[in-house]
Amino acid sequence: MQNLFPRPSRCNPDSAAALVLCALLALALWGLEWAFRGWWEPDEARFVLIAREMAASGSWLVPLRNGIPYPDKPPLMMWLIQAGESVFPAHFGSRLPLWIGATLALRAVWSLAARWAGPSAGPRAALLLAASLQCSLSFGLGQIDGLLLGLELAGIRALFLGRTATEAGLWLGLAVLAKGPVGALVPLGAYAAARFAEGRPPTRRAAARLALAAAVSVLPAAIWLAAARWLAHAPDDWLRNILFSQNLSRAAGAVGGHRHGPLYFLPHLLLQFLPWTLLLPAAARILRQRDPSLFRRLAAWAAFVVVFFSVPVCKRNVYILLSIPPLAIGLAAAWPDALPLRLRPHARPLLASALILFAVISAAKPLLNTFKVPRDIAPLAARHLPAPSDRLLLYRINGETLSLHANRTGLRVEDDDEALAAMHTLGRGLAVFPASLADDLADRFPPAADRPAGAFRVGSRSYVWTAFDAATP
Repeated sequence: MQNLFPRPSRCNPDSAAALVLCALLALALWGLEWAFRGWWEPDEARFVLIAREMAASGSWLVPLRNGIPYPDKPPLMMWLIQAGESVFPAHFGSRLPLWIGATLALRAVWSLAARWAGPSAGPRAALLLAASLQCSLSFGLGQIDGLLLGLELAGIRALFLGRTATEAGLWLGLAVLAKGPVGALVPLGAYAAARFAEGRPPTRRAAARLALAAAVSVLPAAIWLAAARWLAHAPDDWLRNILFSQNLSRAAGAVGGHRHGPLYFLPHLLLQFLPWTLLLPAAARILRQRDPSLFRRLAAWAAFVVVFFSVPVCKRNVYILLSIPPLAIGLAAAWPDALPLRLRPHARPLLASALILFAVISAAKPLLNTFKVPRDIAPLAARHLPAPSDRLLLYRINGETLSLHANRTGLRVEDDDEALAAMHTLGRGLAVFPASLADDLADRFPPAADRPAGAFRVGSRSYVWTAFDAATP
């Protein structure tokens, strides 16, 4: 495993060769999962569905979910999915954002660790990051967080390496275009906290550079929103939702649930860095003795991320993903002395074993497709929704994974009256309901009486389906 990267003296971590090596490492660790795992709900199937609707409708500026403007996330993830699917086979192509995010994250950690703790610490930090629990999951699953982490780290790397504020701001601007204002606020805050913890007094020049990076980071999203408003004539309620509801209201816990107390992230911070969490006390002790400035820099970086997300009411464990890279860099700087004495001679095989274990787990995930992918919906759609323009009726279900695998646009209804009206409008078709409604479908919905019906599961969720015919008296 030590040959995954060339000798530090032969490869500049800031070179194009290093970037290619990181891309190859990401492909080796997650490529099989990207290529063969199905689109799982909820997030992954949702983003692929939206990306395909954007392409089919030509609505590139206003994302659509089942024909309705989608206000929850900016469009960068969906743009990249569509770009990937236009070049690569479908499953792998839709994971292009993950490949980009993993490559940028590994390269940034390698570069910073080599700069701060010596050339040998660089590749080691990248490998430790890849072989940590939450990063392995986030780079494998088709959520935005893996892409977000890579873009945030690219911006932080540019700031720490003294690159221009414009370069740093553009990376962070792409992060904003991936998941909203946190894409810039958190890395800028982490960088400022790390610099302050080093004991360096803030200067006007440093403050101006940080302010310029922040200003530049606003530009990509501002250009997109202006184009959506004036070129695509985006609805006013969509603009209000994406500007306010998905930021202020979500932080207050009014949107999307995930309400937790202020100490929610403490256990998650320890769990996310498994299996290396037990080595952190020794690594911290060693760093405090060897390089107190580096210890304070990394500790402030991680602490800022955790504290920032502890204030809002809405919390998810992946929110603090940006706190893992400083842990990986710190452990790499203290490696192998942070290991118990008897394990130090086996430091390389230990790291290689962890990488192989995570790679095997990633490669085995497609075996769960049988349970996580709604295979039953495709033949049902072919039978009861023969025209590509036919709508799949969804009763109180967002149903992105159902619409995606049925290859039909969904039509969500909220109550019985809406469902009956939709059945009469559509005439004939297919409807999917939560399994709790299985006992009285025919009584509540006469167009479904004496029509084919059945049930299926997708992961932990159970559904019932029924054909309906409101066109025949």
